[in-house]
Amino acid sequence: MNNDSLYKKSNINRLGEFSKLSPDVFNAFAAFDKKALEAGKLSSKIKKLQ
Repeated sequence: MNNDSLYKKSNINRLGEFSKLSPDVFNAFAAFDKKALEAGKLSSKIKKLQ
């Protein structure tokens, strides 16, 4: 598998599908994503820019 296939923006459109296929895993990912983007040593704005 080519790594860039994991990071295609078109996968954003499939989030609903992912949440139905594996709700526990999707919810864990969503919680991780939210925590990762919270302000800490870097502001949330800086994190979103990177």
